[in-house]
Amino acid sequence: METLRKNTKHCSVGEYDFDVAINRQIVLDGFKQFPSLWKVVAHNSKYSGNVDALEDISAFTDLLEANDIIEEVTPKYVAYVLPKMLELAGEKIDLDAFYKYIVDNEVDDEFNYAIFQFAMLGFTADRSEKRAKVKMSLK
Repeated sequence: METLRKNTKHCSVGEYDFDVAINRQIVLDGFKQFPSLWKVVAHNSKYSGNVDALEDISAFTDLLEANDIIEEVTPKYVAYVLPKMLELAGEKIDLDAFYKYIVDNEVDDEFNYAIFQFAMLGFTADRSEKRAKVKMSLK
């Protein structure tokens, strides 16, 4: 895996505690595997915070259909990128047992959503790992 800046977070799901990390390469690999998800993310970004763009009913219908794709493909995307995220974070867990655990405890949708949202941070530099030690100003 390429050396890229990574963003690391701690994940806690019931009895499971582990770190996950993301970088641009993992996000891109996932979108290459699931191009329909990339198309939806790119399509929906033009509506982000722009309610006026949804005045046309066909645009609103397109957005609803896009959300259906997100619901269908996101679990597959997460299943693809999660092992890479764990490896980047230096973690090893039994993913089969973990997936069974989150389904049995009905937290799989919430987990997939959270991991997908975190994965999207792979396009940005992590600001939490680098903290200023002194104050700076420019006057």
